[in-house]
Amino acid sequence: MNSPVTQTPCHFYKVDIERFQRDSRGGGSWRHYKTDAGGVPFYLADATGKVLVNAHGAEYDLMQTCKRETGSLRGGFRLFGSAKDSALPAGGSWVDDGALVSYAESLATGSGASPLGLSSALGGLALSSGFSFGGSGRYRFTECCILPGHWYDLTGTCTENQSATGEHDRNLICKGENEPTFLISWRSEKNLESRLRNRALLHIFGGGALAVACLALLLLKFGWL
Repeated sequence: MNSPVTQTPCHFYKVDIERFQRDSRGGGSWRHYKTDAGGVPFYLADATGKVLVNAHGAEYDLMQTCKRETGSLRGGFRLFGSAKDSALPAGGSWVDDGALVSYAESLATGSGASPLGLSSALGGLALSSGFSFGGSGRYRFTECCILPGHWYDLTGTCTENQSATGEHDRNLICKGENEPTFLISWRSEKNLESRLRNRALLHIFGGGALAVACLALLLLKFGWL
């Protein structure tokens, strides 16, 4: 399938969308707005064979394919910049800013329309003229993809595929019902183990420090410290 922001052929995509919110002083900051993820089952293969993967519900540590920001509102029109924030991945194509804005806002309504479909629906006049009427806010899109032919390391639960058509897809790796660990990473196994180990240590020592801080606050509250 094609990813929403760069139209890159992929097995799975994840798009984190931020929205710029203004404050009363005329400034503002970027805040998380929505996360959109989707894809199709794919095979992970190595020298020992291959296994079918359903990537939905995983923790994704993927290579970023694009980080792109849409324009801002000025005088009732949305002005679109032509500069792109990153190189276009192989096989991809840039989507109009107007279609991306409509894509982001459609996620809030649950319509889930694709950027290319929205681009056609918006009409040629608004997109070719470089502006569109209406809309609200600025958006920033960070897209990551699982790309065909690339190296990935996967930690998940192997189950029986209920929709199997033969021995080639009898097993399925997915998010387990009782096992929360499901990670898909573009890093090597060694780097991935190091990352997981560091995160575990952070949770252990961070939890200990938090417990000590809470105990100190309780002792201060009751005047025992």
